[in-house]
Amino acid sequence: MQPWQQLGAAIGVGLLFGITNPLSRIGGVQASRRSQRSAGFTGTVAAYLSTPLFAVSQVLGIAGSVASAKLLGSAPLSLAVPATNGASLVSNTACDWLMSEPMNLRLVLPGVALVVAGIALCST
Repeated sequence: MQPWQQLGAAIGVGLLFGITNPLSRIGGVQASRRSQRSAGFTGTVAAYLSTPLFAVSQVLGIAGSVASAKLLGSAPLSLAVPATNGASLVSNTACDWLMSEPMNLRLVLPGVALVVAGIALCST
């Protein structure tokens, strides 16, 4: 795999991880409401697993973990880890913003720019 392909794969894994957090949070709230009507542990587990947004976010998280393990086996750690973590932070922030989460853009935008600069620095 070429270095630019490794970088692209790391950013893809980071994007996958980044979108799972907001989806898990919203799905967890929905599942929690459903589980209040359920009895016992198995009812609670069933309520969470039958909530589509929560279940999809968990499947995406597991797929991201598998892709991350595969990437770490083929790419240098100095490239894969910073690019994956940085892309995860940026995509998590973007997802939160798209879902209308309150945030201070004067603090967020410089942070996103620093993350992108850090990924560029680590990839050269």
